[in-house]
Amino acid sequence: KTKVEATEKELESLKLNFDEERTNLTEELTQQHQAKVKELETQLELANVQKVEFEEKNLKLEQDLRDAAEERKITEKKGKAQLKDVTRQLTNERRKNEKLQEKMSELSIDTESNYSDQVKDVEQDRSSISSWSLMSGNNDRDRTSTPSSQISPEIRSPEVPVEPLVQDPGNVIAAAVIPGTR
Repeated sequence: KTKVEATEKELESLKLNFDEERTNLTEELTQQHQAKVKELETQLELANVQKVEFEEKNLKLEQDLRDAAEERKITEKKGKAQLKDVTRQLTNERRKNEKLQEKMSELSIDTESNYSDQVKDVEQDRSSISSWSLMSGNNDRDRTSTPSSQISPEIRSPEVPVEPLVQDPGNVIAAAVIPGTR
């Protein structure tokens, strides 16, 4: 019997040791499991936070993209409108230029005819003054000036007629007569 009792005691002792080891091992595994679960939950929370951040960032980027596309369309429309406006202004300026060219041509023709009329008048006046100078005996060619030939047609204004003035019987001086001053 002692052998059976000793085996039973040993069996009971092994059973207690086994239960104790199993309890310790279960507690250790439970703690490891809880730590791992906690770590995974933390990672999951971080992943969720990052997911929300990425989704917000994605939405913001999509909105920025839509805004940029809309801004580009607006800019293109403004550019087209400005181009159209500048083209219209250019056309108007060309028309004005053509009208001014026509006016300048007309004035040039008028100026040339006025100039030739004035030259004829001066020539007639000079011939009568020259004959008067011959009669008076003051026919000095060096003192006689021809102002119309000294004043270039570019300088002389067609609106201001040039009339000869006689200060000295032998010297003819041209003077501009401004309308309303005589």
